[in-house]
Amino acid sequence: MGTGSRRRLRRVGGQLGIATKITVRLTPLPRAVRTLLADFTGLRVAGEAVSAIIAAGIVPAALEMMDQSCINAVEDSVYAAGYPRDAAAVLLVEIDGRNTDAVVAETDVVVDTAASIGCSIGEICGQRGGARAVVAGPQEGVRRDGTPVA
Repeated sequence: MGTGSRRRLRRVGGQLGIATKITVRLTPLPRAVRTLLADFTGLRVAGEAVSAIIAAGIVPAALEMMDQSCINAVEDSVYAAGYPRDAAAVLLVEIDGRNTDAVVAETDVVVDTAASIGCSIGEICGQRGGARAVVAGPQEGVRRDGTPVA
């Protein structure tokens, strides 16, 4: 329960509570999505890349880091995604937004930031084994589940 929630929650009897006010924020689905994969020679360098991306003002929709043991566990499972087994760490970065040009610009900043730290980066194009693919265009007009945006 957040700050001030107790004032809005009225207790009735023992453990039962009634919410007297609920505030929600609706956000539109993104029109463009780019998912990038960066592979690193060291875990520390991958962590520095995360800091550099955030310091550059980029707030990705998702930012995940996996070390070599996690990479091997994924690749040995039925969910193998084609991650580079020789990498000490990988960083998955998903950038999304309503404006395709803004998503492309943010992607370029992430690619430049990763290159300045000394890593290889490529876009996951939805194909197995595409870990070191070239950066392609954003998936415009497609939701995360693959259905088209109306």
